[in-house]
Amino acid sequence: MVSAACSSSRLPAGPRWPSAIQLAAFLRDPGALLAACHRRYGDTFTLRFPNIPGIPPNPPMVVCADPADVRAIFTGDDDEHSLLQAMAQPFE
Repeated sequence: MVSAACSSSRLPAGPRWPSAIQLAAFLRDPGALLAACHRRYGDTFTLRFPNIPGIPPNPPMVVCADPADVRAIFTGDDDEHSLLQAMAQPFE
């Protein structure tokens, strides 16, 4: 079952740093940023990157690190598959 943090309408907690700082930290060392966020916020957290002109807007990125949550997202019932359909739309 997807955890409450993944299935709620509110986004999970994440760094409060400005989006440009989050992007810089990710570009410098993505593994370190993800590990630090995992330690501080748990298995599910939100990252925000700034919008860059000429590139489609960047919505907040929710990271789910728990294997059971990831499995539920990709193999859930029809309501959950709407997430996959929404993710695929930019590529259609």
